[in-house]
Amino acid sequence: MNLIKVTWTDIHSCDDPWISMKEAKEMKPVLMETVGYVLEKNKDYVTIVSTQCEDGETFGSVNAIPMGVVKCMIPLKLDPESCLLDDCCSKNSSG
Repeated sequence: MNLIKVTWTDIHSCDDPWISMKEAKEMKPVLMETVGYVLEKNKDYVTIVSTQCEDGETFGSVNAIPMGVVKCMIPLKLDPESCLLDDCCSKNSSG
């Protein structure tokens, strides 16, 4: 699976029971960034997962983002040379 960063627009809501007209008019959609592995991408949406079990069939932190709100998708490259723990990346990449 390919690793990507998706920049997308999300709704901005307010749970307060009452707000002023000024506060309501100041509300704008929020720009979000989500990083994960592409599980599926088509003309309607992109589904990315940030956690995958070693069985390759179980996922966590799954987001299906409509393409209509996607502003940018940037592929990210994994660099074993930049591994943050001694020897873990070289062991994982070989088998």
